[in-house]
Amino acid sequence: MLRVETNMDVVVSKLATKMSEIDIDKMTHLQASSLLAMIRKRVHVEGRASDGAPIGNYSKHYRDRIRPKYGRKEGSKVVLSLTRAMENGMVLTPITNGTGIAYLTKELLQRAKWQEKRACYGSRPIWSPTTEERDMVMKIGQKYIDEHFNQL
Repeated sequence: MLRVETNMDVVVSKLATKMSEIDIDKMTHLQASSLLAMIRKRVHVEGRASDGAPIGNYSKHYRDRIRPKYGRKEGSKVVLSLTRAMENGMVLTPITNGTGIAYLTKELLQRAKWQEKRACYGSRPIWSPTTEERDMVMKIGQKYIDEHFNQL
């Protein structure tokens, strides 16, 4: 007869304690702030929707007459930024079990939703994270957890 002894109960107890000590707010704040920066760059600088394709093109009149009045000279690609209100209005906000991304006002949220529904932009998601952005959020979380467990 073979007798096996383990310290499995001690290891599981230590792991459970370590898991309960993870600062979810700190981790999700790091994830959300990184995601916010990526979305701002993608939408308001690169002019890309959630599928990676360009959001669209401004009409000649809007591009040549309206945008220059605000110092905007990006050309015809839609970057959803005229006064910078939308990108500056995207903020981090505490939510249950973490940190989220929100708009400062209902008006800005409505404007963001309206942009996604515009047929001239293809009526498709603009603000949803891309696969690359979601992967980055997961990697940040995994790194945070790995670093936490390396402190054993």
